Amino acid sequence: MKQQITMDQWKALPEETRKKLLLWIQHRRAYNKNGHYHPTMSIGAMLELLYQNVTVLVASEERESPNQGWTVNNTYVSKELCDALWEAVQDVVIKL
Repeated sequence: MKQQITMDQWKALPEETRKKLLLWIQHRRAYNKNGHYHPTMSIGAMLELLYQNVTVLVASEERESPNQGWTVNNTYVSKELCDALWEAVQDVVIKL
């Protein structure tokens, strides 16, 4: 299971969205092992951000159909939970 977004996903964000997300990361003090701000988002960090900014957070996994994968808030769908959460995070950050 994928645990965090990739640098390509991070770099694909619009500059303004990246700045907003970096402010949240810095406020949260999400440092990596070298003491630098960690620009990637783990599943836990994404859940934390979403929990702080949405009224309802629902993630479900579909295992029994051809469309196997994860759905977050009945809107964001991906084979990986991390990627479905990332889609939701991007929409939330734009509104911050």
